[in-house]
Amino acid sequence: MLFSQLSKSPRFWVALASLVVVFVLSEKAPQAATDFSTLNQVAVDALVQTGALEFDFRPMVSAYPLGSMVGVDLGLDTTFVGRPKAFVDAMTSVSGNSNVSIPPLPRLNLHKGLPWGIDVGFSYMGYQGNSVTGFDLKWALLSGSIVSPALALRASYNSLVSPLVYVSARTSKFDVLVSQNITPFFSPYLGGGMQIYSGSIDVPADAIGLPIGIVGQSNGSAPHVFAGLPINLFILRLTGEYDHSFLTGGSFASKVSLAF
Repeated sequence: MLFSQLSKSPRFWVALASLVVVFVLSEKAPQAATDFSTLNQVAVDALVQTGALEFDFRPMVSAYPLGSMVGVDLGLDTTFVGRPKAFVDAMTSVSGNSNVSIPPLPRLNLHKGLPWGIDVGFSYMGYQGNSVTGFDLKWALLSGSIVSPALALRASYNSLVSPLVYVSARTSKFDVLVSQNITPFFSPYLGGGMQIYSGSIDVPADAIGLPIGIVGQSNGSAPHVFAGLPINLFILRLTGEYDHSFLTGGSFASKVSLAF
């Protein structure tokens, strides 16, 4: 009864996500680099690209609209990122450690269906000044049915701020996705689009023992493709998604949510 009441509050899900993040960061997060004085543009590009593209917002919903009668999908998602070679090289150059790992990133994931085949989404994680915030807007050109496919256009925005490694990054993404119901329990989707990113590294002077800090900027774009499989178990929905960026490589994400 108590859990049922708490689970209806968005604050409960934010708190739960924050607790998971606290555990992940305390157990697995790398220490801040000790020699950022060696930072060059190649390293800046690699660090910004990894933050912007690998931790981009994953809506993890199919092309089918949620609908405006309740039409809510609320849960937690986690992104498991590999170690792009450019990122490993960059971290090795500033820390001397080639075994730096990237911890999984859990965050709140909320979507709401609106009329005319439109869905809006929001994602958030925050802990001790580190935050990742995402928004998306999806429009189903073809709403589909139980037996026919759905086709949708989606735009999204993601902002990452991490004082832990002095990185901030922003990513805008424009995708096309298609879904086809196989059974009432499986609604796989696939799609592709373009990620446009920009970001910076701002290392304060006291972190490197120099009179002035170090600031570097990077921006660019990269195509990506993705595929996902939502498993619908009444109101419980389990989703796995693989995303491949043609700049940084592939990563996997999963989501556990309640869909009404």
